[in-house]
Amino acid sequence: PASGEVSRNLHDSCWVDIEMGGFDATIHVNGRSIPGSGRPVEVHQEEHRRLIYNHAVKAARIVPGPLQLENGAGITYEMVGEVGTPMQAFFHDPSGEESVVLSFYYQTAMKNDSLAPVTGYLKSQMTHLIESISWK
Repeated sequence: PASGEVSRNLHDSCWVDIEMGGFDATIHVNGRSIPGSGRPVEVHQEEHRRLIYNHAVKAARIVPGPLQLENGAGITYEMVGEVGTPMQAFFHDPSGEESVVLSFYYQTAMKNDSLAPVTGYLKSQMTHLIESISWK
């Protein structure tokens, strides 16, 4: 997003953090080579799903949403309630060889009623980010 600033982008790392300035939030992006892990894409997706449901102790509801786009497929998870990470996504290329895990976290105490407009904006930015991924 134009309002974000990349805070970590190491040459030998697959992690990128995008600091969302005035929102006290960070979007984390983590890329992974599927063949390099020796496990199929479905195993990685299930691993991510299990991590998401660890949030069930805080989330009032977890809403999965399938992603089927021209540039790949995956799933988003929206966490509803007083949670620090309202949205996460697992997305992979059409061949299932590369994947990206995206999430955004607030760095502040959660009061969802007052953060609702910001949460909506950051979810739309994450969705746009996923839709604009191109694989090399």
